[in-house]
Amino acid sequence: MAIAVSDLQDLITTTQKELGELRWTEIATDLQEHVALSSLLQESRVQFSAGTSVQWNIMVENSGLAKDTSLFATDEVNIGDVMKTAEIGWKHQTVNYAIERREIAFNRDPRRIVDLVAVRRADAMISLAEHMEKRFWGAPSSETDLKMNGVGYWVSTSGSAPNPGEGAFAGGDVFSAGTAGLSSTTYPRWQNWWGRYAANELDGSTAGGSDYGSDGTFPVLGLVSQMREAYVKTGFKPIANASVPSYNTGDRHGIYCGYAALAGLERIVERTNDKVTSADLQPYAGRVMFRGVPITYVPHLDTAATNNPIYMLNWGTFHPVFLEGEYMREMGPEVAPNQHTTMVTHIDCTANIYCTDRRRNAVLSNDVVALTNN
Repeated sequence: MAIAVSDLQDLITTTQKELGELRWTEIATDLQEHVALSSLLQESRVQFSAGTSVQWNIMVENSGLAKDTSLFATDEVNIGDVMKTAEIGWKHQTVNYAIERREIAFNRDPRRIVDLVAVRRADAMISLAEHMEKRFWGAPSSETDLKMNGVGYWVSTSGSAPNPGEGAFAGGDVFSAGTAGLSSTTYPRWQNWWGRYAANELDGSTAGGSDYGSDGTFPVLGLVSQMREAYVKTGFKPIANASVPSYNTGDRHGIYCGYAALAGLERIVERTNDKVTSADLQPYAGRVMFRGVPITYVPHLDTAATNNPIYMLNWGTFHPVFLEGEYMREMGPEVAPNQHTTMVTHIDCTANIYCTDRRRNAVLSNDVVALTNN
């Protein structure tokens, strides 16, 4: 009769299992990737500032004083008020972890399986990373909300919705007070591009429900056409000889969506093959690209956004800013109040994200995007 190790009770009692010392598998988050942290919230890209809030200047109009003239014409020199100040407040984030003095004694060699302090700190940092990911793709629920001013605040589907199958600079303000203190109703250039596509386009079908036209070819879908239009119409370039000291740090495009939208774009590529030109959607090294820009899957958008938004962002207009001295500031370990054997460590951030030019960014969706779980 075959005898298994589990049948030898004395062996089991007297032998310790292989414990995988000082290692563990992390399955503490549902997010496959934290896109915000890897794409934007890196110390090499952030700015540091002081002051009670974050402000920047926007030229909302031009004076319109240029005119035709004639020989010996009389000059009429005027000036116009064209500048406004945008402003957002600081937002604060914190995470904490604790360890009891005697836990360290319990966790000494040779009985240590994992470094308990490392586990607690890793847990705190994972929690902070997931929290920041949610905040980056979301939006505050009011002007006084504690949440960061994330992508959903700057690239919105508020305002007058474009007709299905169309797009326009129609992404208005999440709050009636405006975006960063400026009303897009008063200053319509302070809006992002918003395009609406038919939901069944993600299934690889046309608006009429047929995959192929009468000639057997697969038509270029409205979604791809809208991506083309959004890409072109948000591509504002500096005016020659205007000498504008722009906040923009150079065009760095990224396209982001949840899995349903990504899978739909992949189906479009599969079914159209060469019918969608290489200048538009294209496969590359197992990924889908649009005009050379990889389309990135954002796991958080699977559960946090309705109507399958596809964000076309220009990172040159987005700026993470941290209060000087408050970038991932770690304090402790220090004795917890009224718990003399407990040591507490705090990790704090005072930060926010601001967008200097909303009209260089776009969102395409089935309809108004509602942000939840952010």
